[in-house]
Amino acid sequence: MAWLVATLSLIVIWVASIFKVFFGATSSSKAAVLDDGNKKNVLFVIAHPDDESMFFSPTINYLASSGYNLHMLCFSTGNADGMGSIRKDELHQACAVLRVLSKLSKKGSMIILLVIEVKKVFLLIYISNVMQVPLEQLKVLDHPDLQDGFGQVWSHDFLAKIIGEEVSNHDIHTIITFDNYGVSGHCNHRDVHHGVLKFLQTNSERNIKAWELASLNIFRKYSGPIDIWLSIFSFKRNPSKAIIINEQPWKSYKAMAQHLSQWVWFRKLFVSFSSYTYANTLDRINP
Repeated sequence: MAWLVATLSLIVIWVASIFKVFFGATSSSKAAVLDDGNKKNVLFVIAHPDDESMFFSPTINYLASSGYNLHMLCFSTGNADGMGSIRKDELHQACAVLRVLSKLSKKGSMIILLVIEVKKVFLLIYISNVMQVPLEQLKVLDHPDLQDGFGQVWSHDFLAKIIGEEVSNHDIHTIITFDNYGVSGHCNHRDVHHGVLKFLQTNSERNIKAWELASLNIFRKYSGPIDIWLSIFSFKRNPSKAIIINEQPWKSYKAMAQHLSQWVWFRKLFVSFSSYTYANTLDRINP
C-alpha cells in the first residue's frame, strides 16, 4: 500500500511540474541574469558539440526569445570517436533549433564514414544537410592542444586567450559556462570553467559578467521537471542565484536529436529525465 501511495504522489508531483513548465514558467529570477541595460551580447563557452542541448538549453531558449545576441564558443569538435566533422555539422543544426543562429541555409549532402572503435569496425552511413552558418555567432575549434577526451589536459592560459579574443571581437558583456565540476565531472568541462575564470582574473578591467551552470547531486540531476520546485526553493533561500525554467522543453529534445551520431537510447533517456532539460540554476562567478 505504501508503495502505491508513493507512486501516486510521484505521478502527481510530476504532472504538477509539467503544468508549471507550460503554464507558470515565468520567474522574476530570470531578470537577475542579464539585466544590464542594452548590453545584450552573450557568449556561451562549452567543451563539446551537444553540451548546449544537454545542459544549457533552458538558458539559451530564454535568452533567444528575449532578443539577446547569442554567441557560442565550442573548444572541440568532440572527435574522440573520430566523428569531428560530423559532430560540428550537428552542432550547427542544434544551434539553429535553439535559435542561437539567426541565419541558416542548407546544401544537401551525404557522408559515408568508416568508424573504427576498439575491437569493432562498422560502417556508418550518415545523411546530412551541411549547414552554412554565420561564423561570428558560432566558433568551433579543432586545435591539436584542445582535443576531446578524458585525460586530455587543456591549458587554462590558452583557453583564456581564446575567450579574450571572442569577447573583444563580438563586444561580449556576459559569459555563461560550466562550474568547477562541469555537471558530469568531465575534465574538458572543468578546464573550460577554469579557462573562463582565468580570463576574468586577468581582465577584471573589462567588467564582464560571468555565470556558471550549477552541478546538481544525482537525485536532482535525474528528477526531471520535479527539480523545478527544488530550484525555486533554492532561489528563495539564495536570491543571488538565477533560476531559468524552460518554457519549451521539447526544443531541448529536438535540438539534441540533431546530434544524430550521439542520439543513442541512453541520451534519449537523459534528455527526458534530466533536470537540465527543464531548468538551469546559474551562479555568478566572482573571480
